[in-house]
Amino acid sequence: TNKTGMNIGLRVPIPRPGTIHAKVEGARLGAEGQRGLAEDTRRQLRARIFKLYARMAMLRADLEQHTRAGQLRGGQRDELGARAGLSVATNLDVALAEVAHVQALDEAARIEGEMTRVAAELQRILGATEPPTLQVDPGELQLRDLDLDRDALTERAMSTRPELRMAQTLVGQAQAEVYLARSEAYPWFDWAQVQYRAGPNATAASWGFGVAMTLPVFSLNRGEIKASRALVRQREFEERAQIAAVASEVGEAIERVEQTARRVKDLETRLLPQIETATRAAETALAAGALDPVTASTVATRMVEARRTHIAALLEHREAVIDLE
Repeated sequence: TNKTGMNIGLRVPIPRPGTIHAKVEGARLGAEGQRGLAEDTRRQLRARIFKLYARMAMLRADLEQHTRAGQLRGGQRDELGARAGLSVATNLDVALAEVAHVQALDEAARIEGEMTRVAAELQRILGATEPPTLQVDPGELQLRDLDLDRDALTERAMSTRPELRMAQTLVGQAQAEVYLARSEAYPWFDWAQVQYRAGPNATAASWGFGVAMTLPVFSLNRGEIKASRALVRQREFEERAQIAAVASEVGEAIERVEQTARRVKDLETRLLPQIETATRAAETALAAGALDPVTASTVATRMVEARRTHIAALLEHREAVIDLE
């Protein structure tokens, strides 16, 4: 007679040697790559904040110069107006002086609007509920004495840039895929099973054990192995390209810092001393009655313009330093 029964089995997969380590290593590299991107995002945010603070310092210094320029333009207008009343100057001279005065006031208003925009942008970045009170350090705008060691800076960039970390991560992940593909080409046990025959005649000896093995007789997984190796070569080429790109960017950033520093030094050693000498000479001649007041005001206006040029050059240098860092 037929008697009912039931096989109860427990099957456990058997991983191939090293596959778990390869997968874990690939996941670890991926996590490190993402962490590098997050760190770079924070670094870029800090650089953006530093640039905004430097720009605010520039705007405040520029506003001071424009306020001074507005006063000088107003003085020129008043002087020419008085001369026009004495028929020494023409109405055209007065009108042109008024145009210059209004332009100076408009530029000052534009700078104040730009300062408001920069403060609002800082508020958004900082997540402040109210506009921040900015204590701008005038030292933000000064010539930086830096040790521009190209080799050291390039090496530092190679160890910190997220693009290179990600490129290295992709190479490691591709190499892990090669290992996994190669492991599939060798025979290995797929699973092991322990079973028990449950039924009326079951005894303590009704236990059984079995394993299953895959024999890749007709497929050695060559196609996947070749594809994985090709991907490794591609990732390595991309990594070399990233290294070259980063080295080039560091070199360009260093050159920009050096160029802006040369411009600031040139202004400080040639333009500013000359215009200051001219301003002192004009003030002395004006006090002695040997210089026309309108001409003296024009010299003072040129002094304001020279200082504004110097301030703009300092901002450009500061931004170049931030970009290099």
